[in-house]
Amino acid sequence: MASTRQQKPCLTTGPRIMVALALIFILAGAEARAAGYPRETVDAFIASCQGDQPLNAGQEAYCRCMIGVLQSRVPYVRFSEWERRVAAGERVPELDEQVREASKECGR
Repeated sequence: MASTRQQKPCLTTGPRIMVALALIFILAGAEARAAGYPRETVDAFIASCQGDQPLNAGQEAYCRCMIGVLQSRVPYVRFSEWERRVAAGERVPELDEQVREASKECGR
């Protein structure tokens, strides 16, 4: 007579699934952050930053650095809110501070 042994449920499956789900959410968040700002926003920022020097390669590199730093520090939702406030004629100290910090990081 063969003895039948019941298998106990594996307790490690639940934690493994939780870890896998956590990694998926972390990676999805990183991907969303890496996507950055919409192309139109980046282009408008660069054009504004370049001012009267649209053909100056050094100025363009500086402006691209600036928007890159801002994207890495400021979520797009916050940046777009600041843009809206500036367009309405409001001074936005938080934006001024972030631009100063980005400017230092980009070498000016």
